[in-house]
Amino acid sequence: MTDKQQIQEWLNRFMDGTATEVEEQQLADYFNSATDTPEEWQSYAILFRGFRHQTMGKGTAKTVMMKRWITAAAAVVLLIAGGTIIWQKHLSQSEDECVAYIYGERTTDRDVVLCEMQKTMTVVTYDGSDVVEEQLKGMFGIE
Repeated sequence: MTDKQQIQEWLNRFMDGTATEVEEQQLADYFNSATDTPEEWQSYAILFRGFRHQTMGKGTAKTVMMKRWITAAAAVVLLIAGGTIIWQKHLSQSEDECVAYIYGERTTDRDVVLCEMQKTMTVVTYDGSDVVEEQLKGMFGIE
């Protein structure tokens, strides 16, 4: 069997829908590389060259869908990670933060804030009771 007969047989199978993947690939290879395609096969050459350009430009449908899923999954992971970082930052700022404005200056040092509060409370408390001082120590976990 000559090459022309073999190609015609593969073309017949291709048009009938019975060609194997290997036969289809061989037809594609032939039409994408042949320079002297017979006149009766010109429409097949156009068809197979079109397949090549279509798959080169877009990739297979499975590959395109896989890329979309990967992109969507990456976006979800980034959103979750970003949200978690922002949430943790918010929690770390709001929990156990001791802030006072002493003479117009913001202070977050617990010892300085407690000392200033004790000074203020001794001025305010005239009866000498240590109730406020004990409450402040309890709030800040100082024994």
